Amino acid sequence: MFNNKINLIVVIPLKNISRTKTRLKKILSLSERKLLTNYLLFQLIEKIQIIKKSLSEINIDLAITTSNKLSFESVKIQNIFIISDKGTKSLSSALNNSAVWASKKNYDVLCIFPSDLQNPKIKDLKKFLSPPYIQNEMRICPSIDLGTNAMLVSPPDLIKFNYGKRSFDNHIKIANQKGFKTSIIKLNSLTLDIDGERDFKQACLNMDRISKLDFPSIIK
Repeated sequence: MFNNKINLIVVIPLKNISRTKTRLKKILSLSERKLLTNYLLFQLIEKIQIIKKSLSEINIDLAITTSNKLSFESVKIQNIFIISDKGTKSLSSALNNSAVWASKKNYDVLCIFPSDLQNPKIKDLKKFLSPPYIQNEMRICPSIDLGTNAMLVSPPDLIKFNYGKRSFDNHIKIANQKGFKTSIIKLNSLTLDIDGERDFKQACLNMDRISKLDFPSIIK
């Protein structure tokens, strides 16, 4: 348990826009995939900012680790840190770098959400993020295919991240071997992401409708 007000950083990894959603290239053009990526990122950021206001007992900051050029023209999405992923194509490397950054900035807790969650519910995001926290703790939510769709660790550099196929199992194994407190928090809306054609069709997203929505283009 912590005695002082907790400093928590939410990190969202975002791959280079030129390589975004390549598994959807048979059904979506690059411009449509860029639009989809922007839409999913914006909805996640908006929801996290709502949660920040309701969890006033902790300090929540938000960061994106990426090599993209980003623009936060909307008043709704200001005060976001950008952590360079140093051009790596490895999600694990980008997030391990973010953990080092967070530790140097004296954050107590690091939480990771992917940028391509289908439609995360605010109540699920809040439940996953909410205190209390303990030292040497890992919380994790799997994806449908046993990837890692949400993770919270304290301290930020608690483990070396090992994303990839069945990364949920990898992270559980690492934490258990170290003797860390591990909590599996499976929240339905956090298990669903958009990676391939099946995910896209399951989400019932309409690109024509998305193109008409009023949301800023964050990724340039």
